[in-house]
Parts: sequence; structure tokens; C-alpha cells
Amino acid sequence: MRKKKIPFIIIIIFYFIILYLPIYWLFTTAFKERIDIVTARPKFLFRPTLSNFKWIFSFSQVTDSITNSLIVTIGSVTLSLILGSLAAYAISRFRFKGREGLRNWTLTVRMMPPIAVILPMYIIWTRLNLYDTYFSLIVTYLAVSLPLVIWLMVGFFNQIPQEIEESARIDGCGIYKTFLFIALPNAIPGIIVSAILSFIFVWNDMFFAFVLSSIHSTFPVVITSMATTGLEVRWGEMAAMGVLSVIPALVFAIFARNLLIKGFQGLYAGK
Repeated sequence: MRKKKIPFIIIIIFYFIILYLPIYWLFTTAFKERIDIVTARPKFLFRPTLSNFKWIFSFSQVTDSITNSLIVTIGSVTLSLILGSLAAYAISRFRFKGREGLRNWTLTVRMMPPIAVILPMYIIWTRLNLYDTYFSLIVTYLAVSLPLVIWLMVGFFNQIPQEIEESARIDGCGIYKTFLFIALPNAIPGIIVSAILSFIFVWNDMFFAFVLSSIHSTFPVVITSMATTGLEVRWGEMAAMGVLSVIPALVFAIFARNLLIKGFQGLYAGK
């Protein structure tokens, strides 16, 4: 039996190396001096330093970009959760022609490559004099995140027994009260899953922000612009900025991991 387990153990070890080695490299490089980073042999034992982070925060451009990212991310995620929950509840509970096709169509829109829509978006925002504004970025990310939120939330609403809502209606609850006080509380795991996935996408996206902003650049855009100086690549500083971009989503996922697991279980159960 032990010999039979060896291949599986090797596969698991190989999987963990592939999964966690880049994360380990990112975090350790962020706390290394430049001389420790560029050595021919990698240093696993080194004296940690905060010099890379100090260099980053010495520029007001970095703190401004983090503020921009927070405003755009929180704004677009909040709107996508509100509108997505309303649309998903309507698709889940109301019977109308093309209901199933509408749900599948929303996911198809989400799979559209960004390069196919970026030029029309750029032209629209420029002609409306809304280029490089929080509004244009929030609405753009809303358009991208909303289909995924709708598709996910439909699965969670389908999991909620309709008998509970029918009992609430008998007691005098209208459709809006039923949605707010019955459906939404039971769909909290789904809201958490949708929020995390939307947050990670918007926070880490560079493509839309790079094209649609200049003054209001988000953190990923600033990372790429500050990573190099001439022909020199600032590996330590770049790793430190990578750590800063990873931490919010990582902390969010760690504290909500139980709800996240429950949410994915509910998603598959609701399909």
C-alpha cells in the first residue's frame, strides 16, 4: 500500500511546489536587499529589510494609485453586487420567455476578450468627456463584473427553497421585503463569493486602467511604470509592489474562507 501511495505523494509535493514557490519567491524577494536578489545562487537565509517598501512609499504616485484602486474597486464591486443580486433574483424567481438563455448569455458576455471592447469604450468615454475619471473606470469594470455576479447569484438563489418565500408572502411580505429579508440573508455565501472574485479581478486588472486612465491610474498600472528605470529592473521594489497588490485579496479570502467554501458548495448545489 505504501508503494502505491508514493506516486500520489510525489504529485502532491510537485503540485505544492508549483503553487506556492512563486508566492514564496515574491514575498522573500520583497524583503531582500538588491545584493541578495542578484546573486547567482538563491539565498534562502538573509537579513530582512523594509528598504523596498520605503522606496515605494517615498513616491506620492504610489499612495495616490492605491487610493484610486480602492475607489474604483469598492465602487464597481458594490454596484455589481447590488445590480447583480437584483437581476439574478429576477431570473431565478420570475418565469419569462428566454429566461435560461439570458443567464447563459450573461456568462458569454463575460468571456468576451477585453481587446474586443476596449476601443469602443475608449471612444465613448472620450466623446462624453469622461475619459480618465472614476466614473468611467467604475462603469467599465461594472460592465465586466456584472455578468459573472449574475451567473453566480442565480445558482445561489435557486438553492433557496421557495417555500420559505411563499410563507413570507402569506405573512404579508411583498416581493421587495421577501428579497431583502429572506432571499438576501440566505444568499450571503454567494454574495461573499461574488465579491471576492469581482474584487480580485478589478484590483489586479491593468488592461482597462492602462487604456482608460492617465492621472487616475490604478496600482497595477503604476507597478509596471515604476518597475524599471532605464535598463535596470528593480526586482525588490517590483516584488514589494506585488506583495501590496496581493495582500488585500489574500486577507479578504482568508477571513472569509469558510463562507467561500460554503458558497462554492451552494453554487454547485443550486445548478
